[in-house]
Amino acid sequence: MRQANPAHFILITFLLVTSCKSGISNPPPLIEQIQTPVVTESTALPDIKTENMFSFDEMNISAGFNFPDRFSQGTITIAEVVAKSDEPAAPYEPAYPQHARILLTNSINTSERGIRIFRADEINAVDPRIFDSLKAVLAGQIDQRTDFPRLAGAGRVIDAQAAPLSFQNGNGYRYLIFKKFDASGLNDTSMTYMYQGLTNDGHYIVSFLSSVNAPFLADLATGQIFTTDEETTNYIKLVNERLNAADPTQFDPPLTALDELSASIMVIQK
Repeated sequence: MRQANPAHFILITFLLVTSCKSGISNPPPLIEQIQTPVVTESTALPDIKTENMFSFDEMNISAGFNFPDRFSQGTITIAEVVAKSDEPAAPYEPAYPQHARILLTNSINTSERGIRIFRADEINAVDPRIFDSLKAVLAGQIDQRTDFPRLAGAGRVIDAQAAPLSFQNGNGYRYLIFKKFDASGLNDTSMTYMYQGLTNDGHYIVSFLSSVNAPFLADLATGQIFTTDEETTNYIKLVNERLNAADPTQFDPPLTALDELSASIMVIQK
């Protein structure tokens, strides 16, 4: 992975060879945000008991979480162990090792969003940068953060609202992220809430992904195509400044509700 320069944004281009059918030889340039996001202080949360607990025998663990009162009550669509991938599911993803997965569905979350639990040593074997990034962020080196599980896109338009947040038996952080393959503005006001954590024993990596909406960005969601570095830099700066200045209750669902769900996660080795 290329080392980012935290002082600047850069606009990069690439050549994508497509089939003759597509007729496209020069796609628009990528957006890559490399600004160090703002980190806010974490808020102490009360002791939590886990209400939704599941057993994942193949991984020899039990794991679960709670639905916060302020979170639109969801439906647990699946809780299972996902087999090791022989090949990446997409070019931007690693070949994930065996992991536990709890997928949720409600008015906000899609069926692809939810909680995932990986063995830390297996992730380290697949891609050491993921584990190194997680440990660096937990140590306060936030500019080394890597999205995991990986999201589609070559560069970040949104990288905001970063905050440390512990779960029941580990430590982590949450932030908002949105990535694109081209150099253009947001098409809508939706983005991803991403939580990443490490159990206290260092054995398991935890993630929670949820869709979240920021309606106060509606005037910036024009899908505008940028043609210069300056346009790209100014737009990304404006979007992230507005996100970082927003109160958690301005989001749908509120970030505080998603934080409560993240903080309620429990992973127990049998």
